[in-house]
Amino acid sequence: MILPTFDFEKELWSQGYQLVVGLDEAGRGPLAGPMLAGAVIFNKNLDVSVGARCIVPLPAIIRDSKTLSKKQREEAYDWIYDVAYAVGVGRVEHTEIDDVGITAAEQIAFKRAVLNLIVGADPCVGPAFEPALKPDFFLIDAFKINDVSPERQRGIIKGDQKVFTIAAASIIAKVTRDKIMREFDKQFPRYGFAKHVGYGTKMHLETLRKYGPCEIHRKTFKPVSSY
Repeated sequence: MILPTFDFEKELWSQGYQLVVGLDEAGRGPLAGPMLAGAVIFNKNLDVSVGARCIVPLPAIIRDSKTLSKKQREEAYDWIYDVAYAVGVGRVEHTEIDDVGITAAEQIAFKRAVLNLIVGADPCVGPAFEPALKPDFFLIDAFKINDVSPERQRGIIKGDQKVFTIAAASIIAKVTRDKIMREFDKQFPRYGFAKHVGYGTKMHLETLRKYGPCEIHRKTFKPVSSY
């Protein structure tokens, strides 16, 4: 199994960049619910061999969130909030996705995640107070960010598999979104959002055919748009 490293971050730290932020999103493809982006900054002096509350040794558990079990993701999520220099979350609602399209929505999610970076972050704390923390360099999974100069960012294909900070951001985004979808499951129990978190599984498509879309479905996404 390929594990992400701090190689990219160390290269940038050696060049004088202090605040290197990793960015990734969760929820680009689902038929329902918001898109979330995670932003994480680690201190360059961090000893990643020690995780505060985690049962599974770290940093091996910090990798692409899709390769982790629910328990592993939540343990990693706690560890990231414990030791990261700063963490931010950006949320774009399903209505915004319908209004501007998924590509523009992703840019909005990334920008909100950066604006919400909180030093010594805690998952129960709201958005950061102004002035917002301003990263020196951006490492993004596959994408680039509009309005950030090319020399201050790098889009890395499969970045969540290669770059420790991007992998951490993917975990923050995924766990946060899953929690949101479990709350929506309580509001719309017949759709099974706690199980498929909005993705177009067989179960989800069957409930769509039976009940039609609910309030949090993305109306511009197929097959939701056909109902």
